[in-house]
Amino acid sequence: APKSLKRVKQKLRTLTDRNHSQSMEERIRRLNAYLRGWIGYYALSDAKSVFKEIEGWLKRRLRACVWKQWKRVRTRFRELRALGIPEQVVYQLANSRKGPWRMAGGPLNNALGNAYWRAQGLLSLTEMLRSNPSILANRRMRTRMSGGVRGRGLTAPFYSMYAPLSHASRRVQVPFGAVLSCSVP
Repeated sequence: APKSLKRVKQKLRTLTDRNHSQSMEERIRRLNAYLRGWIGYYALSDAKSVFKEIEGWLKRRLRACVWKQWKRVRTRFRELRALGIPEQVVYQLANSRKGPWRMAGGPLNNALGNAYWRAQGLLSLTEMLRSNPSILANRRMRTRMSGGVRGRGLTAPFYSMYAPLSHASRRVQVPFGAVLSCSVP
C-alpha cells in the first residue's frame, strides 16, 4: 500500500538523519528495533520486491551517513584502507568532492556492501523473510470446508475437566493432560 510505504520511509528518514549526531551502533540498534516490528507486521503480505527495495534504499542512506561522518579526507583514507580497498581506489574515493548521497549510490556500494552491514549488526529484511519461516507460519490458509473449521453444522462434544460427575448428564470429568477417546452414540 502506498500510504504505509510512505509512512515507513518517513520513519526510516528520521532514524537515519545525516544531520543527527549519533553513533552508528545506536542508529543501527534503533533501526533494528523498528525493522523487527515492521517486518513482523508486514511479513504476511507477498511484497518481497518492496522489502528488497526498502532495504537497498535504507543501506544507501546509511552509506551516506557513514560518508558524512568521515568528513575529512584523512579520515576517509584511514577508514577505506581499513576496509581493504586498493590504494588507488582509496585515493580516488577519499578525494572525491561528490556529496554523500551521490557517493553512497555508486562508489561506496562495493566498499560498504552487505557483508559490512551484516558485521555492523544491521538486520536484513530479505534475509529475515528467507531464513525465518515462523514469520510466515501464521499465514491464513484456504480450506475447502464449508461452514468454518468444524464443517457442516457439526459441534464438538463438550468435555470439561471441572464438570461434576453425574449419571444424568453426558459430561465426564477428565484429569488434566489425559487423552480422550470417546464415542458418543
